[in-house]
Amino acid sequence: MDFITDLMRQISVIAVLAAFLELLLPNGEMQKFIRFFMGLLILVVFLNPLIKGQLFDVEIASAEMADVMDAPGAQLSTEEILKAGEEMDTNLLGKAKAELEEDISLQILALVRLAPGVERAAVKLLFAEDGSGNIAEVRLTLMVAPGTDTIRVEEEINDLLEAFYHIPQEKITYVMKEAAANDGNEL
Repeated sequence: MDFITDLMRQISVIAVLAAFLELLLPNGEMQKFIRFFMGLLILVVFLNPLIKGQLFDVEIASAEMADVMDAPGAQLSTEEILKAGEEMDTNLLGKAKAELEEDISLQILALVRLAPGVERAAVKLLFAEDGSGNIAEVRLTLMVAPGTDTIRVEEEINDLLEAFYHIPQEKITYVMKEAAANDGNEL
């Protein structure tokens, strides 16, 4: 139910922002544009939980627990219920870790592609074994344009990852490949 609270908080912020912008702007076409844009933002905020699947995850977790609790003819002990809850927790934690790795990998990939000369890139994240969720290593495989200064590319990527994720350059490893003309090789 935290997502409902977050949803209401986001809508409130957008409504206050819309009211503030309406006060600042003179009447006319710009005010109509701002109203339209704020309406779209509110629509996106409402649709975001559906797109991300947050509502469905709650339903799936409830259905999993209902299957355990409603097993035909079963009287479950407290220990069995706790064990089923721990199994469900482990499953959900695994899904959350996989989603985190995928989301961060895609974000890093987008940042890496911003570096001049990078034509294609692949990212592999390794997380710390202690379960903290900290990134232990980032492995980047880059296809760069011919004649690209690879040292400069590495410096720019190091700066981007340090600024956005506080990943020091010691945790980033590179494999650079120079793209040839009409090179169809994948990374």
